[in-house]
Amino acid sequence: MTIAKLYIINFAGACLVAWAWLSGSLHHFSGHAIVYVLLAVFAYGVVASFVSARRIAKATSQTIDAVLVRSEHLDLVVKALFILAVIGTGYGISAAFSSVSADAMATPEGARAAGGSMLSGAGTAYGSSVVGLSLALWSMINVRIVRTAGALRAGEL
Repeated sequence: MTIAKLYIINFAGACLVAWAWLSGSLHHFSGHAIVYVLLAVFAYGVVASFVSARRIAKATSQTIDAVLVRSEHLDLVVKALFILAVIGTGYGISAAFSSVSADAMATPEGARAAGGSMLSGAGTAYGSSVVGLSLALWSMINVRIVRTAGALRAGEL
């Protein structure tokens, strides 16, 4: 039943992502390197959630504690996504202000170029925050499903 819940939650999430992509809401997030790092960590977390759920389903009452200990790394995935989102935000803000100088602001062309650079950096900051925190929330749901299944198998709930 746990694996079915994971399939349902992840299929629903994938449908939301597909809808957002087709509606054009995700196109401005796709060009930043931090987004690809976030997606890689998230993909690892999804696969690890399914592997942990399968191990929990096959565990006996004697081995369930060991399986639960082996799945504690799932919490690190959620934390890593959150931290990477914050790092991306800091990087975007830093990039936004790094190209602004008093000399560049002296001419209208320089001010326009600095403004464009600031908007690009703000886009990186915003994009990494939205993507990272959304994926962290999604991963938290996956981890919760796995943890609840483990607690039920161990007889704690």
